[in-house]
Amino acid sequence: MAEQQTYVPGYVHDCFVSYGWVDDQVLPSSGASDGWVHALVEDLKVLLAQQLGRSNWGEVWIDRRLDPTKPITPEVEAAAQGSATLLLVLSEGWLVSPWCPHELDLFARRHQASGGTDGRIFPIHRTRIDPERRPNPIRDLIGFDFYTIGDNGAERLLGFPIPVPESPDYQLYCARLDDLSRALGRRLRELQAATGAAPLQAPMPPTIAPQVDRATAVKPIFLAETTPDLRQYRDLLARQLDQSGFATSPTLCLPATPDDYRQVARRELAGSLLFVQILGRFTSDKRPDLPQGYEALQLELAQEAGLPILRWMDPSVDREQLDDPTLYHLAEVVVCGFDDFKRRVEDQARRLLIPPPTPSDTNTQVLIRAAAADEDTACDIGDRLHAEHGVGYEVADESVPLADLVRREPSAYQGLMVVYDRCDPAWVRGQLQECRVIAMGLKELAPVCAVLDQPREGKRRLGIKPPRFHWLSALDGPELGQFLQAIAAVPTP
Repeated sequence: MAEQQTYVPGYVHDCFVSYGWVDDQVLPSSGASDGWVHALVEDLKVLLAQQLGRSNWGEVWIDRRLDPTKPITPEVEAAAQGSATLLLVLSEGWLVSPWCPHELDLFARRHQASGGTDGRIFPIHRTRIDPERRPNPIRDLIGFDFYTIGDNGAERLLGFPIPVPESPDYQLYCARLDDLSRALGRRLRELQAATGAAPLQAPMPPTIAPQVDRATAVKPIFLAETTPDLRQYRDLLARQLDQSGFATSPTLCLPATPDDYRQVARRELAGSLLFVQILGRFTSDKRPDLPQGYEALQLELAQEAGLPILRWMDPSVDREQLDDPTLYHLAEVVVCGFDDFKRRVEDQARRLLIPPPTPSDTNTQVLIRAAAADEDTACDIGDRLHAEHGVGYEVADESVPLADLVRREPSAYQGLMVVYDRCDPAWVRGQLQECRVIAMGLKELAPVCAVLDQPREGKRRLGIKPPRFHWLSALDGPELGQFLQAIAAVPTP
């Protein structure tokens, strides 16, 4: 049998498990030999072996003392100080234990001299513990919830009394365990790489889907906090994004008081790539110092930060029964199947990682055609083209024939863009025909034609796609880059 060694060189153990003895007691009626904590740790070891690519990947230390009244031993102290990471089962039993906070303190002191405990502590929430009751090193850590809250507000521990496939929450238990194993496995790989040691074996990829390079995907996707009934959707989205290589935020618990919440959330949003919000029938409780609620506050801060926003609601939700109908109308909401929404989030995030090319010719100009209903949208588009890509623009309202504007100075515009947002689609189809006639008449000086047709709930399809037109579904995707390249090649005066 191969000699056991740690995955992270320089440590006696890769992971130390700190838990309250009472949380691992076995119900006599269950017939189990191991309690809930030990069962979870054994399951975790299997998943970590799959994450790290070998069955004898490393060493997890967990105390099997049978007498909780005995003081912490030198062996336990040495294990806590000699471990690379700490797995902490947070519960009422952990908080009142005379030994568990001491284990956390030993671990924290061991790592203070080498950069602190950042990313080394993994809290497992066996029950809901308010952040202000937690010790400082773990007060702001989000951790991994192994309990659910029903519609009636009652908590249920996943896998109670022990996780078995026959239990109704076994799949959710496995999903949360998988999240934990991926996060812990990734951190162990990072710690191993930091030592400069060669990997014991190449880690197995968690999925065969195309991955995003984490080195380039610097900005995380901000997943807004949800009510408990929507937590499963948020977890599923976070899990898929993690498997595809995207980081998510917030990484710490956000404060409860609105003023502190704003301060921390603004900092998190400032460094984010995209804001995603999942909505349902219910909202968080309103309070005197936050009458609009936390959902509206999160959206307000994302809009203030200028982030792209994606919001989702399940089609089965009756919008006549919403707790807060105003929240639904504050910004566009995508109503579709959740799998479709997950793909949309990934697609949007990938587009945001592609920097569109900037035309080298500063004389480039685009004529933006918009109906009265879409003039504000057209001006916003023009402002972005000018500020981000150096492209000049002019918004042409519907009162002046398009051909007259172009004929006035045939070489003045390298691009023609028609905006289709809230106007009549029949009017847009007429503008597209005008653009085709103009382009054919100008030949080598013909401007590049484009349509901005951003998706929106309830929007009618145009039913036409002329050849050689650029179709833009967003102003931050690769289609815009192709349009900018094309107009840069058109002669300018």
